[in-house]
Amino acid sequence: MELMYEPSRQALFHTDPGQLAAVRNLAPKQRFAHAVKEIIYRREAWGLCRSRNWHLDERNAFLLWPAWEYADEWLSHHPSLWQHDYTPKKMSLHELMKELLPLLKNEHIMMGVFFVPKNNGIIITPDAFGESINALMRDWFGDLDY
Repeated sequence: MELMYEPSRQALFHTDPGQLAAVRNLAPKQRFAHAVKEIIYRREAWGLCRSRNWHLDERNAFLLWPAWEYADEWLSHHPSLWQHDYTPKKMSLHELMKELLPLLKNEHIMMGVFFVPKNNGIIITPDAFGESINALMRDWFGDLDY
């Protein structure tokens, strides 16, 4: 799975600074719910990558955010990562659901969803995260069109 950063796409979904601040201050469960909604709405999610290597945190969890600004902000507070050329990388909702989640499940890797610099996010299994996406998609659209 090769996922590339696309600045033109980033501009389309620029997150308002007021929203960034408000969402950053939510409790982890509320940020998780917000992330699920935003990932579906934007049809994309963001992780940290260097070349073809995705970042796993010290718990061996794959970190995921709903927008590049949140991933970039978290990265800016972790100099050991940006000094090693990690950058936010986008994946489509389809790639997330059909490629990444099955891979993480197969490798027994947990997910860390929507961490912010001064507060952890939610650690969750790929199956539970996928079901959160699927449940909301069924509620909103009646189907699972990734």
